[in-house]
Amino acid sequence: QDYVLAADLLEQIGEEVALEETSPSFRDLYGALFTMVGPQVSVVCYEQAYDLYQAKDYAAAIPLFEKTVAYDNIHSYAWYYLAQAYRHTEAAEKAVEFCS
Repeated sequence: QDYVLAADLLEQIGEEVALEETSPSFRDLYGALFTMVGPQVSVVCYEQAYDLYQAKDYAAAIPLFEKTVAYDNIHSYAWYYLAQAYRHTEAAEKAVEFCS
């Protein structure tokens, strides 16, 4: 959970600060921190999303699957279940988006 919190805080910084206007050392540190927490965030989010999916709480699973693929864009199971979760929530157009 600490990884997810760290990623949330880094995302918040990224939204509040114009990163392109910061110093190169700040951008390097920011990028290094993202690289460090990313793989763990992907694992934690996928596990939580999958549990929600199995419980048929598709709407709650969607943002966690989205976060999983944001940190690991080749996570094929996350992409698959994300599309399926969209399908189950009657957002078929989103499901098609992820399958094409």
